[in-house]
Amino acid sequence: MSWLRTNKVVFMTTVALVYLNSSRTIHMGLAYISAVLKKNGYNVVLFDTAFVGDKKIIRGVMDRDIRIVMFSVHSIVYNHALELCNRIKQVRPDVYTLFGGWHVLLSPDEVIGNDCVDMICVGEGEDVVVDIMRNIDVLDDVSSIPNVWFKRNGVVIKNNIRPLGDIDELPYPDRDIFDRRCLSDENGLFHFLTMRGCPYNCSFCCNYKMVDLYKNIGCRYIRFRDIDKVIAEMKYVKDKYDPKEFFFTDEMFLTNPGRVKEFCVKYVENDIGIPFGFMARVENVDEDIIKVLRDAGCCRIHFGVESGNEELRRRYLNRHMSNKQIIDAFDLCHRYGIFTASFNMIGLPFETRETIMDTFDLNKRCKPTVFQMTILYPFYGTKIRDVYKMNNLLDTSVEEQGRKTNYYSSCITRNPVLSFSYIKHQQVFMNIFFNYSELLAKISLYLPVCFLDFYNRGVSKFFGVIKV
Repeated sequence: MSWLRTNKVVFMTTVALVYLNSSRTIHMGLAYISAVLKKNGYNVVLFDTAFVGDKKIIRGVMDRDIRIVMFSVHSIVYNHALELCNRIKQVRPDVYTLFGGWHVLLSPDEVIGNDCVDMICVGEGEDVVVDIMRNIDVLDDVSSIPNVWFKRNGVVIKNNIRPLGDIDELPYPDRDIFDRRCLSDENGLFHFLTMRGCPYNCSFCCNYKMVDLYKNIGCRYIRFRDIDKVIAEMKYVKDKYDPKEFFFTDEMFLTNPGRVKEFCVKYVENDIGIPFGFMARVENVDEDIIKVLRDAGCCRIHFGVESGNEELRRRYLNRHMSNKQIIDAFDLCHRYGIFTASFNMIGLPFETRETIMDTFDLNKRCKPTVFQMTILYPFYGTKIRDVYKMNNLLDTSVEEQGRKTNYYSSCITRNPVLSFSYIKHQQVFMNIFFNYSELLAKISLYLPVCFLDFYNRGVSKFFGVIKV
């Protein structure tokens, strides 16, 4: 069955990985977890919610000799993960449950406080899951396993954080455990990872939590894979999967210009010959690096513009680039024939009609190939959430009621001068205006809020698949 992938070799112990997947894309973290487990002789089963519902996942856990179920969760899927975990525990109380992922890092006490959660992994998990499986028969006491929190007689035991390992020693991520439809996203982009971590500290991002976690034990979370090993994996992927375009899911691919140039040289020398793209900050773009990238095969760069108002961007998002730097970066890409995407946020603290217009005007000037506007969602543990809370601009009733929220369309924030209806209309208007049609964008301004997401999806379907 397409939703269930296992290694053909029969192993002694089975691990179930649950992927709360709403976008039919690969989860690189779970791909690495599966790879290290298989390397150490464990059978791995993946339940991917893009292809199977909760009932089949529960049935799959009941019908197989599964000893532990591991969930990787971020804030948006957290409630769904808890609900599913509870139901699994009801039918298989003997199964251990482990939660990892960004939401665990941001709110570990909350997560371990749930009765259905036996353990959590705080920090990177590749070494952790192997240690857990080696001790699977004595998991009532995992006090010797760093990064793990567990409960003993109702008391939470918080183990120390282990030093970071060498990412070059990890096996290639296990892509085979995923349905082949997940290997490339809806735009044909094959996801690939060449580094971990980010040197920046945006207020809406939770990356700083991982940086601080390891800084406290003297480890640098930002790590780069060896270029030769990256190229070797790309050759392997090219031969096995025939990708049409690579997309590097690194937090910030252009962090080290010297390394980028080395990569480009070896990419050409090894005749990889597959177009590639990545996310970048405009501050890291100049004509020299753009030319090197273009000559190596770079065909797209995605930029986080966030807001067209420099003051809002600096004060609330901790993004210190100027509008001139943004414009210059887009102009350079256009000049060298590189596809651009502009990612933006609406609903910032104290956003006004004027600041929204600043974002509209800046993007009209930049002329991105693809535009995306989302409503800012202040995740647990992020600094921007503290800003909303301090100014009484946070409405957590949606979260508290346990509803499934959507980062791209929901709103849990208040604005002193703008209604949610106005913010939502502007979001949909700009998405349609820049991607599809000025006329259809204007029509969106007169539709009821409850129809806007359907209308947006209908317009995108009319014009073909979404471009980003």
